[in-house]
Amino acid sequence: MTYKFPNKRNQSMPGDGAPDLAPTIFRLSACVAARAPTGNGVSDSKLDLAAQSDFQLGGLWVLPSLCRVGRGADEVRVEPKVMEALVVFHRAAGATLSREKLIEECWGGRIVSDDAVARLIAKVRRLAQSREGGAHFALETLPKVGFRLTWPPSGEPANLAADGSGPKRGKPSLAVLPFANLGPDPGQDYFAVGMTEEIVTALGRIRSIFVTGSGSTRGLGAAADPFEAARRLGVDYILEGSVRRSGAAVRICVTLTDAGRKAQVWGERFEGALDDVFALQDRVALGVAGVIEPAVRAVELGYAARRPVDNLGCYELHLQAAALRATLRKAEVLKAIELLDRALALDPGFAPALGQAASCHSLMVLHNWSEQPEFHRRQGLAMAERAISTGSDDAAVLAQTANALMELDNDLARARALIGRAVSLNPGCAYAWFVGGIAALMAGDGDAAARHFHEAAQLDPLSPLGEMAQAHLAMARLAQGDFLEAARLHRETTYRTPRIHLMMAAVHGDLGNVEEARRELALYTAATDVPPEVMVGRSVHHLALRNRILEGLGHAGCARAGAGRPPLAEDQ
Repeated sequence: MTYKFPNKRNQSMPGDGAPDLAPTIFRLSACVAARAPTGNGVSDSKLDLAAQSDFQLGGLWVLPSLCRVGRGADEVRVEPKVMEALVVFHRAAGATLSREKLIEECWGGRIVSDDAVARLIAKVRRLAQSREGGAHFALETLPKVGFRLTWPPSGEPANLAADGSGPKRGKPSLAVLPFANLGPDPGQDYFAVGMTEEIVTALGRIRSIFVTGSGSTRGLGAAADPFEAARRLGVDYILEGSVRRSGAAVRICVTLTDAGRKAQVWGERFEGALDDVFALQDRVALGVAGVIEPAVRAVELGYAARRPVDNLGCYELHLQAAALRATLRKAEVLKAIELLDRALALDPGFAPALGQAASCHSLMVLHNWSEQPEFHRRQGLAMAERAISTGSDDAAVLAQTANALMELDNDLARARALIGRAVSLNPGCAYAWFVGGIAALMAGDGDAAARHFHEAAQLDPLSPLGEMAQAHLAMARLAQGDFLEAARLHRETTYRTPRIHLMMAAVHGDLGNVEEARRELALYTAATDVPPEVMVGRSVHHLALRNRILEGLGHAGCARAGAGRPPLAEDQ
């Protein structure tokens, strides 16, 4: 498939006259350096920590700009000098670093004692130990030569799973190799370099994937062997690309490789005009970011599915629960809640699991799957609050939590605010745009819903989310009053939920297609025990649209499609 990008203008989030949130990758420049000052207030290091990208050493996350390292919910602050050493060793990518080079990078070439160097090395080594007894990395001293820091190629410390089946997997890690300029003009290298940087920036907004900073990959070059690069950088996936220019036209090819299996996961070609180089880079970066997350997620789900359930870590438990929740069936959702309880026992602050748990409890409430709905409501709301607190910088977590809040307590205003933040954090998060469409539907804003579902489908055309977005686009047409188009779109998709069956029953009832309306209504009643008027009341807050749907259901022969719930404040 080849993407040809239209010029995009501002696209609004649902509601309240809020300013449009265009999916633009913002270029940020760091302005404060967290460096150790000398006595005269001038840093003795050549490194600007505030300008360094986050990276990973085995299972240890390293955040130079914050001078913090950690794993999961455990995070500690380190001295700037220690952080500078970590950055320098990471840049070396497993190569030996001389004592002189270390002093040059960390002390600006000043004369320092052997004790100062020894103390620094000792502090770095203390960070290597993991709670599980393994090591995040190894720092080796080579007498009369220098130092060498290495780390395992997976995203976790080098401790094996209990069944001996290999290292436990943590959050997947990815490196973007410098893009190759395939054109005849070497003077166009700047565009390939800029394209690499923009994609690294866009992917860095995805909190479910750890992306190695471009500084670590720049020294490898565009011709680097991807599997050797993955080994040296300690990452699970490698993204490669090339740029070819012909006049004003540009073609960009991108491939994603699973280093462990040595298999290509995804590949795509993007084309555009070079009339605005920065706009083109933004659009390609956004397109890549939107597809990479679901592509990596699909592979990680496969890894988790092959692991014995009794031997899963927090991240893998979360992945298996996600697959169960997606079935939208009671037994599987209950099993997902069990797995998520286990995951949160291992890491109580793991935001994706908290957001997923809130979503599972919201499904129990929405579909009347429990004789204790208030228990699931309380549990879901508690999980949602914890998810918002610990995942405030994770667009996917905020979007999933917003979706749960809409079901758990009808807090549409708060949900829309969370969605707005999610899209602002990561404009390439297709799921955030999708949930934004759901929120717009609940508010009765068919135009905004259609824009958001379209954006979600464009960002993620390959995973099931793209099909979900297209199916919900039919519901957006219903909200716009275009019932014929809603019926047409419904027939072109295969994704179905009880709520979609109910809305399509209303569409066909309004159009006079009584047989189709009754068939959709029968599919709805077979899937859930929730009375139709209750489901409509939960799904649509806008009074006029709600009454239009109930009227369509009445034409379909739904005797219980009466008044629905009382009007909400926003109906007045």
